Order: sequence, then structure tokens, then C-alpha cells
Amino acid sequence: MLIIDIETSELQTLNKKAGGTYQLQLAYAHLVGRDGQPERYPREIKIFPSRDPSGNPVAYPPGQYRLSPRSFSVNNGRLELGFASLDPVKK
Repeated sequence: MLIIDIETSELQTLNKKAGGTYQLQLAYAHLVGRDGQPERYPREIKIFPSRDPSGNPVAYPPGQYRLSPRSFSVNNGRLELGFASLDPVKK
């Protein structure tokens, strides 16, 4: 299971090349190496936050998450990873 830590609910606002803005949230992914062993240190990643019904970005609260099955789809028989969607890890 891919574990993702979020330490702050702060969003970064960046400019699009074609105009407008978008938001990203800083997170840390605990990955597994090619040898199947967990890597010693998590890797910094940036994810798109979820959106409310009006389309406004909503930051994930601090905590541990896993990559949601909603992040995957099948297109023409190929497994694809779309935008990352996170589910909280229950402790």
C-alpha cells in the first residue's frame, strides 16, 4: 500500500501558462524500491487537492492517506492513473 503523509493543509497557487491559476498541496510519499523494500526516506510530491461541489479546491487535512482506487481507470484495456485521490488511513 502506498502511504502518503500530509503535514499541512496549506495550498500553493501557481499560474497556468495560458492564464489563470491552479492549486497544489505538498505531500510525502513512502515508496518501495525495485527490490521490494521500503525506501528509507519519503519523497516529496505535489498533488491536486480535492474540490467541493462548487469546484473550489479543498486541501486535505494533515494526516496519513493511501492512494484511492478512484485514482485508477481502465481505458482501452489499459490501466491508467488519473489525478490522485486520497483516502485517510484509519489507525
